[in-house]
Amino acid sequence: MIYRNMYAAYTDGAPQYVENEAVVTASAGYADGITYLYMETTDPSVGPEDIVQGGAAVLPDGSKWMHLPEIFHYYPVNGGKFRREISGKQPIFALNRLEFDRIGSYVYWHYIHQEGNQYNADRFYCIFQHGDKIISYREEPEERITWAEREGMPYNPVDSREWDALMETHFKAWPDGTKRWVQMAQVDVICAAK
Repeated sequence: MIYRNMYAAYTDGAPQYVENEAVVTASAGYADGITYLYMETTDPSVGPEDIVQGGAAVLPDGSKWMHLPEIFHYYPVNGGKFRREISGKQPIFALNRLEFDRIGSYVYWHYIHQEGNQYNADRFYCIFQHGDKIISYREEPEERITWAEREGMPYNPVDSREWDALMETHFKAWPDGTKRWVQMAQVDVICAAK
């Protein structure tokens, strides 16, 4: 089984990365003085402290890393596991902001999206929450998952223009007035996918 997690830490220097056999893939995106660490492991007890040394400020509770709740991911198809077919993929992190009173609705619509079998995206795409921020993770080149791969599931398509308009009602405007995903410019691959 693969365990997918994202963590956040306030950056106070350059982190050093160490190898760990249980890590399938790990990468970090950086925005506004925060490091977002995405990890896939074969051992649920492996956390950021097991692969990152230094570079994270100590929080009031003595910890350095915050575990971020996952609010969306695609299920493996037909009972299978997610296995990468393409090596050397580039991780992509993007950041957006939610209105606090719209977080529950945002999670609900993503649940409906998945249960309605509206699959046509990167199979490794997932979204995590950090306060009013949401962080998406995906990989390029994409390995698509489509509704046709989910046996016995009805297909209930949503027009992408309708979906985009619906999602925009949940987003908090950036200082420039736009409501959009912002790709993180700096991303480090810590451990390439195995």
